Amino acid sequence: MLGKSRWSGFKAQHLELSLWTTEGLNIDRALSLRPTIVFAFYDTLSKAYSANPYGLAHMWNYDETGVMAGRNGAMWVLVRKGSQNVSYILSKSYEWITILCCINAFGKSIPGFYFFKGKRKL
Repeated sequence: MLGKSRWSGFKAQHLELSLWTTEGLNIDRALSLRPTIVFAFYDTLSKAYSANPYGLAHMWNYDETGVMAGRNGAMWVLVRKGSQNVSYILSKSYEWITILCCINAFGKSIPGFYFFKGKRKL
């Protein structure tokens, strides 16, 4: 472990470097990021675009995220100095909601989709 002054000197000599914290990466995802797999994907994608010259308006991307219903996280509130407890009431709901957003390469988007827990009726 570098001391504080040694670290400062090292940073000053290596301006191209920065310190970051790591993020967890699932082993399956890490293995799928091998160069041969990534190059094969983009090669296939390039061939598909060449065979089907769609315009930007027809190239869509989407992303989804999950949120817990009724859980907005902490809020900023204005209180008197010396206040001991500042809290808010949480919902009893522990239901996850999936939100799906779509946008095309032309910059147009469609309204988001919200997926709630449901029951399948046959």
